[in-house]
Amino acid sequence: MIKARISRQQILNNIPEQYRHYFNINISDIDQDLYPLFKNFTDAANILCKFAHINKKIDIVFYIELEPTLKMSTVSLNIVLNNEDAMHFYVGQTIFYNLDKAIQYPKEAQITAYLEELVHVFMNVNDEVLVKEIVSSMYEGVAYNKEKDIYEFK
Repeated sequence: MIKARISRQQILNNIPEQYRHYFNINISDIDQDLYPLFKNFTDAANILCKFAHINKKIDIVFYIELEPTLKMSTVSLNIVLNNEDAMHFYVGQTIFYNLDKAIQYPKEAQITAYLEELVHVFMNVNDEVLVKEIVSSMYEGVAYNKEKDIYEFK
């Protein structure tokens, strides 16, 4: 039996229409059973849209392989990670979300991790402490403990 696949449009349908064109989503061949991960992503995107002035287009790559690949019409880029523990990361205006790692965490942690990368890229925040403070001020499901440098989930 062939499993249904998640489409780019299916993900974008959960983001308000006025913001959809800012999210250039690239997804691997991913089954519908991973749909909750995308719901958590769109929850994070919608939180960001409430607080930030979204005014630039970014690329978002969802992947389940060990090493992500960014495929465009003219080029294919393979990325080798130096830190195998990295769940998500960004390079310039592109965010890479590892779904195999995300599924290991509860909903609140997933939303927080998705939102953190969105804040980095859309709001141009490089500082890790500052991005955590911004995320915790936007998302009511998490608090940032600056002394321990950890998120605390509510």
